[in-house]
Amino acid sequence: MGIRYLNSYLTKKCTHGICSILLGTLSHSTVVIDTSIYLYKFKSVDSLVGSMTQLLDLFQAHSIHPIFVFDGKPKTNKKHTLQKRQQQKQIAWDQYQQVRHTETPEVLQALKKTFIRVSQHDVASIKTLMDSRDVRYIQAPHEADEVCARMMHQGHAQYCMSDDMDMFVYGCARVLRQVNLQEGTATLYQLEHMLKALRISLEDFQMICILSGTDYSESTHSIYHYMKWYDQFIKSGKLSFHDWLVHEKSIRGVDRKEFMILSEDFTYLDPLIQQALPSSGSAGSCTAEG
Repeated sequence: MGIRYLNSYLTKKCTHGICSILLGTLSHSTVVIDTSIYLYKFKSVDSLVGSMTQLLDLFQAHSIHPIFVFDGKPKTNKKHTLQKRQQQKQIAWDQYQQVRHTETPEVLQALKKTFIRVSQHDVASIKTLMDSRDVRYIQAPHEADEVCARMMHQGHAQYCMSDDMDMFVYGCARVLRQVNLQEGTATLYQLEHMLKALRISLEDFQMICILSGTDYSESTHSIYHYMKWYDQFIKSGKLSFHDWLVHEKSIRGVDRKEFMILSEDFTYLDPLIQQALPSSGSAGSCTAEG
């Protein structure tokens, strides 16, 4: 999900910007959550309400203030990708039916994660659970990650909880991934420290991520290729990495107009997103980590 190979690259190159933490260290912080990821994750192990209850219990035990963001209607330019995902779900379902009595539990679980669907009834049951516990949630106009990113930028939250690597392209400063409900831990990614380790500006990092391929665009080159080329670009002393790529590497698909269309998904300030944000101002002061 998100940028191809980005997580494997970051974990190899940015050891000082990525660390395992106890959720208790986030006491009195506000965390905005990209909810759909966890709905699918919890339902895939047949524990939608149970696991969500456990997550809420963890937040309450550590005095963490969560704000859950639910996905809205998909944008029209995402329909092709969504149709492709539906086809992949159907293929996984067919495979599951063929091997359900012969394959290992690990293989079956992997297939199940692919074809699982979250219904409107599932979403409603989770919202009812949150209402019963006075937990805040927001309905995004489109994708939840856009709202999560805006809330981070505007100081409504200090941390974003999401396993989607796109959050770094949006410029989220602190992202919590790989939350373990049993151990009460998570992996904290700190964007500022990662950029320093990579010796790259946020703007160039965002460009490389987009060109490496997202959920909604394909690329013939991975982030490993682009970061290698970025090192060559730095040594060249040129001013624009994009122009250097076009001139030196003749990279197909980095036409400026095409790139601007792709990057708009991560930079466009949709007024509907602003309307979805909390109206009571910042949920707390933003404090830098580490």
